[in-house]
Amino acid sequence: MQIHHVGYYVTDINDAVADFQKLGYAVSTPRILDEARKIFIQFMELARTKMIWGGAAELS
Repeated sequence: MQIHHVGYYVTDINDAVADFQKLGYAVSTPRILDEARKIFIQFMELARTKMIWGGAAELS
């Protein structure tokens, strides 16, 4: 079985990205707004491991 990604829900996506960058992860896609769920999604990679975070989006 191949896992595509591991997802985490975080309260502050900017803080989460900064923390994972300190661990060696790199942003691998532009930030995505999922309007249906009202969250931002950010993919990051460390070697061949992909991570995804969602944070509350403020939609006007």
